[in-house]
Amino acid sequence: MKTTTLYRPVGEKEMLLIIESNYRKFPPRLNWQPIFYPVLNEEYASEIAEKWNTRDEAGNYLGFVTKFKVSEEIVSKYPSQNVGARNHNELWIPSEELEEFNQAIIGKIEVTKVFMGKDFKKAANEQLENLLVNIKKLTMTNKGMAKDTLEILAKKYYINENNEKISIQNEMESCIKETVLYSSEELSEMTKNELPETHFETQFEVWRCSSLKAILQLAAEEDQEKLMCLNFASAKNPGGGFINGAEAQEESLARTSGLHDSLLQGWEYYETHRAMESCFYTDMMIYSPKVPVFRKDKGELLNQPVLCNFITSPAVNAGVVKRQEPERAHEIFGAMDVRTDKMLALALNRGNETLILGAWGCGVFKNDPKEIAELFKKHLLGKYKNKFKRVVFAILSKKEEMIKPFEEI
Repeated sequence: MKTTTLYRPVGEKEMLLIIESNYRKFPPRLNWQPIFYPVLNEEYASEIAEKWNTRDEAGNYLGFVTKFKVSEEIVSKYPSQNVGARNHNELWIPSEELEEFNQAIIGKIEVTKVFMGKDFKKAANEQLENLLVNIKKLTMTNKGMAKDTLEILAKKYYINENNEKISIQNEMESCIKETVLYSSEELSEMTKNELPETHFETQFEVWRCSSLKAILQLAAEEDQEKLMCLNFASAKNPGGGFINGAEAQEESLARTSGLHDSLLQGWEYYETHRAMESCFYTDMMIYSPKVPVFRKDKGELLNQPVLCNFITSPAVNAGVVKRQEPERAHEIFGAMDVRTDKMLALALNRGNETLILGAWGCGVFKNDPKEIAELFKKHLLGKYKNKFKRVVFAILSKKEEMIKPFEEI
């Protein structure tokens, strides 16, 4: 069925009635309202919602833009009416035909924008308040998203896109209780363990996407309790610079999940690295089990969280080492070789079968993607050959030199 997308500016009272209908229909017109008019352009709908509804005391100084699809057959019954400016095009539906028009709406009515007048004080009910919160999240900055995530972790619940309260209390309590900080020495011993028998033929894949997107897709395809993502971690700050809106792999993971609060349990990791002068850092690693992940890349909250295990380990900061300790630059490859072995030993020891890896330390830490790919190849096709079911290299980059080495594994 062919459909047309339409928009409708509404105030608070009409929005409340739309919510009551479970976002399925628009309410009947009042006696003095002979016409129901959806518009053809979101920009025009926004103008009305902002300039008219937000000045309306009866509408509680709120203006919303709704979006919905209607069958083309129904739309064709109502010729477009231009009411002034070039994009001011409307459909005029007689009020007595609104019920038939509602029945032609495909799916649910979406709310894409909200405008709040300067005199707005409080939403009429909790459902509307939750809607306002969710709409604001759609336009959040990374910094705003980080702040919102910390609030979610403090409350132990969030309100999803369907205005449902989703508790993450049990998941976070379990994750925090079971978070483990492994010392370099403990991991050295772990690399000497006899490897378990497995019956896999490892499937290697390179995905041109974020680690978060890979988590969400693999959580739907694989056993979440055996899914591990390597966190390309800051050595000194839990979540890196996510609180200030920084944009890198760890920051993306921290603002979309419960990872940050788990990392706080391994505070010795951060104290140790903050006290170090060298940017080789150590092989210490934090294992965060079954962390609830509750956002998509752009911040949309999931209907239900998914679970993922994380190994937090810093790569050598090769750029700083080459600048401040040039006489030790030749040691970088060997240090990353040992660290890779320990990370894979830990992943295997904790029963993981599907791994999300990537260009570890190849961003601001300036490790060579060819060298990192070579080390993964050495271990995953050598000591750890066929010990994992699936290995996905998630790399969010347009640079072929960043991606190609991993495609050759």
